[in-house]
Amino acid sequence: MILQQLINGLMLGATYSLVAIGYTLIFGVLRVLHFAHGEVLMAGSFMGIFIILWTGLPLYITLPLTMVATGVLGLIVEFLAIRPLRKDFHLAPLLSTIGVTIIIQNLAVKLFGGYGTRFPEAITTVNLEVGPYVISAAKILILGISLSLMVVLYFLITKTKMGRAMRAVAESHLTASFLGVNVDRIVLVTFGIASALAGAAGVMVGISFHAVCTSDDAGSEPAKAGDGIPEAIDSGRDRGVACSAAYGADIAGAEAGAILDGRFRSR
Repeated sequence: MILQQLINGLMLGATYSLVAIGYTLIFGVLRVLHFAHGEVLMAGSFMGIFIILWTGLPLYITLPLTMVATGVLGLIVEFLAIRPLRKDFHLAPLLSTIGVTIIIQNLAVKLFGGYGTRFPEAITTVNLEVGPYVISAAKILILGISLSLMVVLYFLITKTKMGRAMRAVAESHLTASFLGVNVDRIVLVTFGIASALAGAAGVMVGISFHAVCTSDDAGSEPAKAGDGIPEAIDSGRDRGVACSAAYGADIAGAEAGAILDGRFRSR
């Protein structure tokens, strides 16, 4: 039983990791707590639902399309809610993200209703039995996708010019601008990447729990895509998620904290 719960927690923590990494990227680069990040995940879940239902596209196409859509949503949030206030009082962007949270939540309720929405079967449900333990194909897929995105992000941050610029901005906006880095562009790209990761996590939440919900009053706790994940981020942050190292966001800390959070929540 303990090993089975460890397996379940690992799969759940892999999804939390994508949300926590995106949250950490924004905090590391901008030093702003992005309270609307959970709502971006919720938007990703519903975008995944409607792409599958309207177009009938398979998951390997639906997931990138959802990431692009939520990435664009992140760019809009940064451009409209963060950038105009970034140079003002340091709490102004924080309060602005709370406003974005309220707007997206209410917009989602108006569009999709306040009740749980069933997520379509994106993959064939197959259970793999390893001795007394059962592992679903969906959980293996979720773990594989999460790890792949983490590896891609790691190489982006450590091996590319864009990644070096992101680490420079995380260290100091002023110094990075003196060195020729376009700080506004890096912040915009960071929001896009973080939101794309949240969108991918939203699709995988739907696959894992088979439903998403816009309302705090409807559905079971795991199905509240916009509500349960921010709590996971908060819990993970207490374990070292929202931290930054000398050269930017501590991605490894985000991964470890979120996976631990998934382990504890699966018990």
